[in-house]
Amino acid sequence: MSCGIPGAGDNSIIVSGSLTGAYSSIWKVGVGYESGNAYILNGVGSIDGMGKFSVSVAKNLGGKTVYAFYDINANNKLDSGERVSYTQPPINIGSDNFSGITIDVPVITMVTLSGTLTNHFAPGWKVILGASSILHLTTDRCITPDSSGYFSINVEAYTISVQLSAFRDDNGNNIFDPAELISPDVKTFSISNISVSNIKINIPEFSLKTISGTLKGNVFGLSVGVVAYDDNSGQMAYSTPSTAMDIPFDVSLLTADSNEIRLYYYIDGNGNHGYDGSPANMITENIGLLTTFYGMTNQSGLTVNLVPKMVTGNITGSGAADMKSVYIFSAPAISYFPVSGGTYTLKFYTGAIGTTNSSLYLLVISPDEETGIVNMLGAIFVAVPVIGKNILSTNDPVLGNNYTGKTNTVDFPVSKYGIMGIISGADASLFKFGLLDSINSSTYDMVFKSYPQNTVKYIYSYGTVVGNTFSCLFKDENGDNQVILNEINYKCSDPIFLSQKTFSNQVVYTNKFFVYKTSVNLTVSGNLTGYVNPRVYAGSSSLLGVKTYTPVSQTVEIYSELSNTGYNNWLLLFSDVDGDGEFFPFYDKIISTNTVSWTTPVISTNLTLYITNHL
Repeated sequence: MSCGIPGAGDNSIIVSGSLTGAYSSIWKVGVGYESGNAYILNGVGSIDGMGKFSVSVAKNLGGKTVYAFYDINANNKLDSGERVSYTQPPINIGSDNFSGITIDVPVITMVTLSGTLTNHFAPGWKVILGASSILHLTTDRCITPDSSGYFSINVEAYTISVQLSAFRDDNGNNIFDPAELISPDVKTFSISNISVSNIKINIPEFSLKTISGTLKGNVFGLSVGVVAYDDNSGQMAYSTPSTAMDIPFDVSLLTADSNEIRLYYYIDGNGNHGYDGSPANMITENIGLLTTFYGMTNQSGLTVNLVPKMVTGNITGSGAADMKSVYIFSAPAISYFPVSGGTYTLKFYTGAIGTTNSSLYLLVISPDEETGIVNMLGAIFVAVPVIGKNILSTNDPVLGNNYTGKTNTVDFPVSKYGIMGIISGADASLFKFGLLDSINSSTYDMVFKSYPQNTVKYIYSYGTVVGNTFSCLFKDENGDNQVILNEINYKCSDPIFLSQKTFSNQVVYTNKFFVYKTSVNLTVSGNLTGYVNPRVYAGSSSLLGVKTYTPVSQTVEIYSELSNTGYNNWLLLFSDVDGDGEFFPFYDKIISTNTVSWTTPVISTNLTLYITNHL
């Protein structure tokens, strides 16, 4: 019984076994690995009434873990926070089926949250269970109440915090979509082992609220309009932009009497006479906060004086011709204008009724940055330039307070560096060349994307900063054309050789990797009875994410990279305390009485690991 199965026929194998303990149909079984706070599964399977499971996965994945997880939102994914049980040590997935796995699962206590949508409830309104500090559901759970507004939902007991809210599902897809109406009445609970009933979620009466007035002082002649957004109802409205000096506006949006309406100005950058943002992403166009209304009914005769600001400068250096735009950012405002002929003029406004004395980040970016300004700003404090997200400066000019036409000049000298990878040696076709693409500031995951060999990719640096970047050689065992390395615990989604390069001049640097393979005819001698998850580690000191092996006599292959890191191989037996299939000397215990290491390259060798049972 399987769901979401990759591969088929000759390209896949079956991993099978059974669950013991307090299993139920809610439990699922997945095969994969953990990266940071996320689980990457290569296959997922359901269980039958006897607890038996079978999961189809692609052949030759290498070392993977079999997880039993309590799929509380029934999405066939192991979401962060869902209960996981993996008493089975990691397995080595090759070309043959793998059977006989037994995983014991604990008792899961569920409680019920039930109640009613009240007051102005009507068909189409639904309840949503949001993320919490324990569940961390990546997909919110949606519940359709009955005709009276009654709802009921099961959650795991002893959950620290859950949130219940209501929304009007206009398109009937059981998902909260941006711009759908939401109720401001949000209920938050700490859950023990007792069900909670008689919950009341108020659906208020919604009516159109209008804001009208005039934007004064469009001295730059930009195409400017206003955007109104209510944080409580999730509704948004905008006015038609104009290039006039003084611009009248009139916007109406559906809100309750309890509202929090933010009024922004926006610049119509693409000339389509409208605002292109959404409640989910307000900063797809130049935008700046003017003021906020609380509990507003209607607002008319509003006058907003636009305070002009301007930053100009030159882009010089070997990378100048590649630069695309200059951005200036100060939450919740953003402005950006194109670079043309090595110069730029950045024009924007602040509002006299809003905050105008604030520091701003001034950035210039390359054309590789196409993934959105939110991702770009999230990488501001990344010290190492990354491919595809080239942040050139974090100048912090203070533009003053209410100085009409205040002008700043900021120049950007930009250096350009090229890098390409070449892989040779034993089994070179199994490896890929990777460059650092992004760094997740919350999970500390470094993502390396693969790039073709002999293809130049560019990075850039600002001012006198010397260009440098991380590149790598990795064995793409899960076939996703990337490798994820966690900066904190050094866990990797694939085996990886890491290389950091510093560029002294504006040239193309060729990063050569030479792969060397050593076959070890391994003998394991001794009694392993009583040890927790005994495993064999066989790898190079410079290789991260090394897969481990079942502690039996066998032939194992160790790959080394000689051009950048050198040859230094070692072999040991350890107790895999956390069952993740990897060796970490900080908390995994070495149990072999000998640890074998050697620094002279050999194609093959015979080695023995000894263990004396001293438990």
